[in-house]
Amino acid sequence: MKKIRNINKEKIWFKRKDYGYGWTPCSKEGWIVMLLFVLLTFLTAGIFKSAAKSDGEFLILFLPSEILFSILLIFVCYKKGEKPKWQFGKKKRQTQKI
Repeated sequence: MKKIRNINKEKIWFKRKDYGYGWTPCSKEGWIVMLLFVLLTFLTAGIFKSAAKSDGEFLILFLPSEILFSILLIFVCYKKGEKPKWQFGKKKRQTQKI
């Protein structure tokens, strides 16, 4: 896996997606963050599902934590990744006509 660095010469954890808007992990630290996000989501879902008496109560308990986890993930991606922008594939190199 090649190391990608940003303008400040820091190793980035998330690179910009080739299509659309957002990030994708490009280092082991980025993959660890994504794994933690998924594990926390399933763990809290299991805990709240067993504690809730109804589906409505489960949603009331689970959604705030999931929103918080998502905000934290976006914050980490923004701080440790490339600047996000809309993209529709990699730019093709233009050849100069002489």
